[in-house]
Amino acid sequence: MITYTKRNVQIITLTITVIIYVVISVICLKVNKNKVYTNNTQEEIINIENTEENIEENITPNEHKLPIWKIQIPAINLEANIEEGTSQNVIARNVGHFTKTSTLNGNIGLAAHNRGFGVESYFKNIKNLNLGDEIIYKKDEEIKRYKVAKNVIIDETDWTYLQNTNDNRITLITCVENQPEYRRCVQAIEV
Repeated sequence: MITYTKRNVQIITLTITVIIYVVISVICLKVNKNKVYTNNTQEEIINIENTEENIEENITPNEHKLPIWKIQIPAINLEANIEEGTSQNVIARNVGHFTKTSTLNGNIGLAAHNRGFGVESYFKNIKNLNLGDEIIYKKDEEIKRYKVAKNVIIDETDWTYLQNTNDNRITLITCVENQPEYRRCVQAIEV
């Protein structure tokens, strides 16, 4: 003889409830799918079927491409994606864009880590950049090339290097190791 404890009854009840829920969900999905087709004329049904069957053939290659936003610095073997914002979450995974700076013309401001545990350290080698080194910036279809004009240490509160400019330039900012009151700033001018 089987004895049912309160726990056994609860488990059986939960199992039956889950099974009923799954069966009802499957039935509802089938009914809704059929409704879509029964509410259409025969011609519309054929068009829907053709669209579903040939969807990959009708898509041009550019329709599935994600927007491109990258920085490349060949002298230090850097290639990184850029993301809007400079929060810790953003620069833990990508190079961050200072939102108040330009994204194409004028002064483009970017920030990234240069060291740290569990973060991408994209700007770890910008201290090694020399005057004239190339920086390549890609935003969607636009590609801009810059030459390094400055590689300096600035005060952490010095935001003048991020101000808008009449010329096209890119400004890279990162921390200075063991000197939290300073930042490294690399500026490059478009060529």
